[in-house]
Amino acid sequence: MRRLILEELLGTRHPDATFHDSELEHLHLNFSAGSAVLRFRLCISAVTEPEAYASGELVLGGLLFFAIEPPSTPRPEWSDEPLSIISDGPLPDSNVKLSTSLPTGLPDNAFCHYLFSGNTNSFIVLAATEASFVWHVV
Repeated sequence: MRRLILEELLGTRHPDATFHDSELEHLHLNFSAGSAVLRFRLCISAVTEPEAYASGELVLGGLLFFAIEPPSTPRPEWSDEPLSIISDGPLPDSNVKLSTSLPTGLPDNAFCHYLFSGNTNSFIVLAATEASFVWHVV
């Protein structure tokens, strides 16, 4: 299994862009195609006030695993809001305590990654073989 750092997919369009403090607005899983598209608003300004955001999509191909932990916060804290992603990283990671088990026997070209939502206090875990990021044109 390989390690994937999501920020490496963002290119040079927004040099300070990061998934940290991003907002996950939409998720589309296509089981027939083995793909997923996650639409984000990414923080693109580490130093400006107020923070600036730009939209784009994380596109996953060769989808092998996708799990979302149940929210551990009451619904009023996260309903009608995007998921606030406050942390992400490659798996396995001994510092990350998941309620789900990672799949075994993933191919060598696969990666496994987590996103942690602060407003639901829960993890999204995914494994795939392909990943790209496409910025929306404004």
